[in-house]
Amino acid sequence: MDKMQSIIHLGCMTHARRPFAKLIKLAKSKGQADVALKWIAQLYAVEAEARENNRSFEQRFELRQTKSVPVLLQLKSWLEKIKLSTSPQGLLGKGIEYMLERWDELNHYLLDGRLEIDNNWVENDIRPFAVGKYYLTTLI
Repeated sequence: MDKMQSIIHLGCMTHARRPFAKLIKLAKSKGQADVALKWIAQLYAVEAEARENNRSFEQRFELRQTKSVPVLLQLKSWLEKIKLSTSPQGLLGKGIEYMLERWDELNHYLLDGRLEIDNNWVENDIRPFAVGKYYLTTLI
């Protein structure tokens, strides 16, 4: 939370999952990154359930408390445990550190059913403007 109580800093779970997804593409066998993505996939499954069943914001909040909170508690415990045996310079270590450093912000979506687990919808909405700005600057 910010000093102003009306501002909630949200982390983006999509950004948090990227290092693990990148590592899976590079790896030749299953490893710790696969474990991380399985936890994160469970969180997105809860969000999909809420959307597919047209849950109200209040119902979405309750669903998250019931299903997402336990997953997040297990994920954090796993991250803290695996961090002890992971090089902080590697992609896995960087992914773990990214999540742990932003843990509170990544969990703020649990505070209110109106909040999103990631900011994909915002990035998708502004992409045409950002791409247009890029093309305009390259033409000038």
